[in-house]
Amino acid sequence: MSESHFYIKVARDFLDQAESVLTSKTLSLAALSLVLAVENSILSVISCFKLPSAVGDPVMELKFIAEEHSAVFGNLAASLDKFIEISQYVEYTYRDILMHGDYANNRVPSEILSIEEFYELKTDVEKTIEIASALIDRCQKHAV
Repeated sequence: MSESHFYIKVARDFLDQAESVLTSKTLSLAALSLVLAVENSILSVISCFKLPSAVGDPVMELKFIAEEHSAVFGNLAASLDKFIEISQYVEYTYRDILMHGDYANNRVPSEILSIEEFYELKTDVEKTIEIASALIDRCQKHAV
C-alpha cells in the first residue's frame, strides 16, 4: 500500500470514528474526527510528491504542492482547487475551536456545532476524501 493510500485509509477511519461517536451524541469528538479526516486527506496528496511536514500548516503545504506540480493534475485542476477550498475552510474554521474551545465567545468544544452544522461538515469531509482519492490515483498514474 502506498503512503498516499495509507493516508486515505486513515482519513476514512476518522470518518468512520466520527460516525460511530455521533451515535453516542458526542458531537465535538465526532467533528474533531472529521477535521482529522481532512488533515489526512491533505497528507495523502502531499505524500504523492514528498514526505509531509510533521509541523506547520498542511493547507499551505498543499497549496505549494498544487502550484509546483500543477501539470500533474491536468483535468483535475478544478477538483484540486475545490479540495484546497474545502480543506482550508475545515482546517481554519474548526480545528482549533474543536480542540480548545472558543474563548472569545465563551463556548467549549461541545457547544461549537449544531447537529445540522455537523452534517454539513460531514458532507464536506466526505467530498475531500473522494477528491483526494482521485488526486492520488492521478498522481500515481502520472508517476508510472
